[in-house]
Amino acid sequence: MNTSDIALLATEAATSGGSGTFVKGIAITVAFIVIFVGSVWLLTSMILGAKLGYFVTGACLFAVMTILSLIWVATGLGPKGEAGFWGDLGTDTAWHPASLAPNLQESETRWGTWETADYPDGEGWIVPDENSELADLGKGEVQSELDNAKPVMEALVGEATSPIPGIRESVSEHVEGEITLDPSQFTATDIRMKQETVSGKDSVIAVGRAVATGSVSAGDLGGKEEATVKSFLVEPGTDITPGMAVMEVESDGQTITINADNAGNLIDFGFNEGDKVKPEVSIATLDMTGQPGAPPEAQVAAVRVRGSVKVPAVIYLVISVFLMILHLIGVSRIEKQARVSQPQLA
Repeated sequence: MNTSDIALLATEAATSGGSGTFVKGIAITVAFIVIFVGSVWLLTSMILGAKLGYFVTGACLFAVMTILSLIWVATGLGPKGEAGFWGDLGTDTAWHPASLAPNLQESETRWGTWETADYPDGEGWIVPDENSELADLGKGEVQSELDNAKPVMEALVGEATSPIPGIRESVSEHVEGEITLDPSQFTATDIRMKQETVSGKDSVIAVGRAVATGSVSAGDLGGKEEATVKSFLVEPGTDITPGMAVMEVESDGQTITINADNAGNLIDFGFNEGDKVKPEVSIATLDMTGQPGAPPEAQVAAVRVRGSVKVPAVIYLVISVFLMILHLIGVSRIEKQARVSQPQLA
């Protein structure tokens, strides 16, 4: 790694708000380069002089970097851009927590402010599916973004309702009003997305309901030690009542019907057809909103902040080649000056 590489990484660390671990890694890398390259320079300067030793050491260092950069370019290893030949230095695209409130009307963050009072049925809100397209997300990508957005939204709720005051305080800027959900029994559901301008770029925001959850137990499975999921008798979104048949499983050729032991709205099943289940495990998650003793729901928002692509490996190659040539030119000039300055023998 040369000084240009370090500058690029340092800039990235500054723009990405890198954690202490990342900063320590950069510091260790810089210290290693200074100590190692400095040691080599001290040895060469003792033989060749300070100036010539510097240029020889630099030429060798950048020659090694050129070889490594060629390997990166040829094999696709190392940092590289995805948009264009040169790409841009920047951070990764990521979801960030935005707002949490019992009745979210507006989401205000350092990346922008968005009206959310028309969630879930207002103009532009969509339920992500395999055919959705929003901003820079093509078909299939919008649906997969749920897997990235939901944990961020649930983390905000969990921290906002944590029993530890310091954790609650750390996310207080995102929270409006009182949130009374149990930090261990909730989920984000009914997540919808909308295209918005985020930090000056076309991107996506997501809003969902944070609700108290319960479960449906598999029961004793008719005395069987294990059974295979055969079919589901209800769909997500169904209002479940105690005793309602929700699933059929099969064991030793016998079909067993599992009945709900709680009331609520079905969010999802925790199994797929063909999966194995054991007695008393939770087979489904219920939205307990409105049930006796259940805390009221809240609405939670997250925002997808687009980063820029990473530095292509070709950048490292060009910089390394340029600096190696520069140092070789320096070596040649210093050698010529040394020859000219030597006294001529008669």
